[in-house]
This record gives sequence, structure tokens and C-alpha cells, in this order.
Amino acid sequence: MDLIVVAAIHIIIGLSLIYFYGKLPKALTTFAFVFLCMSFFYWVAVIWGILL
Repeated sequence: MDLIVVAAIHIIIGLSLIYFYGKLPKALTTFAFVFLCMSFFYWVAVIWGILL
């Protein structure tokens, strides 16, 4: 349950930063996109490890 909450927080932060794309400098938008992608890959690996 804790993993789901932490994963959701990461995804929400990434999506919220991307949502405000027009109000962010380009570097910060790139950071938000990379943060979201890396968070996704990390949590896929964590869940994969738990299931296997």
C-alpha cells in the first residue's frame, strides 16, 4: 500500500509539472518529463520485482 501511495505521488508531481507546461521554463518542463518517465520505469521495476 505504501508503494502505491509513493508511486502515485511521483506520478502526480510529474503530471502536474507537465500540465503547467506553458508556465514553466523549458529546462523545468524537460525535468518534469524526465522525472515522470524515470519514476514510471522505477516503479515498474519495483512492482516487477515484487510479483516475481
